[in-house]
Order: sequence, then structure tokens, then C-alpha cells
Amino acid sequence: MQPKLTSSLKRSCSSSIIKLLELYHQVTLKWILTNLDHLIGERQRLGIRSLQELSEFHLKYNAVSTYLINSDLLSRREQSQSYFRVFDTTLHASILMRLQIQHKDHHPSMPYKINDIFKAAEWVLQGVTASSMVTVNSPGLTSSITPESNPPHSHDTGFVKTEQLGLILTEFSKSIVDAIHMAWQH
Repeated sequence: MQPKLTSSLKRSCSSSIIKLLELYHQVTLKWILTNLDHLIGERQRLGIRSLQELSEFHLKYNAVSTYLINSDLLSRREQSQSYFRVFDTTLHASILMRLQIQHKDHHPSMPYKINDIFKAAEWVLQGVTASSMVTVNSPGLTSSITPESNPPHSHDTGFVKTEQLGLILTEFSKSIVDAIHMAWQH
């Protein structure tokens, strides 16, 4: 009876050891880099046009990339760089501008944190409403800031974001200079 017990015990122990080694060596990975590349490629193809699409991508991306980082298959720098790849050039530029404004002392060669990129993208995707169009009128002169050139508008009425104020002041200055030139010509 003892040989059967020993044989059964050996099988059980060797089976457990094999499972532990598989877990230790991560033979059965939950996600691999291909999963992350597929997620990024799909989002590049579809684009991110709304806060909902951004949130859905962010949740999936965080799950996969965090797992890959914990498995030593991805670095934080690669995580940040690949997160940026999903945004089209216009959105990417706006997000980068927002990050540079928020993080003035951030060194350009260092990657941004994923949550910082997400918050900046969220801010940019809030969009510009038609009511945020600013028009400056003076005699014989009309100048406007269109939604295409205007940074996203805050939903808080009565507040102007720094980027908007800069554009408004630039257009206002141009209007004053043009009005002065027109007055001198008459």
C-alpha cells in the first residue's frame, strides 16, 4: 500500500511543481505585446472622437499595459509612447500643448504619465461649442476666432481658460493695430 501512496504523492507533487514553474516563468501569459499592438492599431484605425471612446480605450489600455509592465515585457517609457500613438496629429498636438501648459517643469525627454495624458486628452475632447466663438467688431474691421483655432471651451460659464485668453488677446491686439492703421490712412 505504501508504494501506491508514494507514487500518487510523487505525481501530485510533480504536477504542482510544474504548475508553479509555469506561473513563475509566465508560460501562460494573460496578455502579450501583440494584444497591446492590436488594441492600439484598432484605435488608430477607428480614431478617438469622444470622451466615451477615450475612456473605453484608456481602461483597456491600462489593463493590458499594466500587466505587461508587471511582467517586465513593457517599460513605462514604451507605455507612454504607445499610448500617444492612438491620437491623430491634430489631437496629439493639442494634448501635447495641454500637457506642456500643465507641467511647465517637465523635461521633454521624459515620458508623461498615462493618467496625465488621459486627463489632457479628456480636456481637449470636451470640444468647442458654437457659443464659444468670439467675434471682435470695429468700424470697417471684423475679426473672429473660429472654433477651429480656439482651444476647447470650459463648460463653466464665466470662466476663460489660459489658452483661450491668449487667443482672444492676440486677436484683440490685431484688431487694435488694424484699426489704428485704418485711422491713419483716412
